[in-house]
Amino acid sequence: MIYKRLGPGLLESVYQAVFVYELRARGLVVKTEVVIPVIWNEMKLD
Repeated sequence: MIYKRLGPGLLESVYQAVFVYELRARGLVVKTEVVIPVIWNEMKLD
């Protein structure tokens, strides 16, 4: 729905912002850009 209304060619961040807005408007708790640590060969990456 969001993609169809906004159309193609926008930055991903625009679609994400609208999507988060719509979810929160429906009463959902939404976290964005959550840091997930990754371990690669014993090195921790953020």
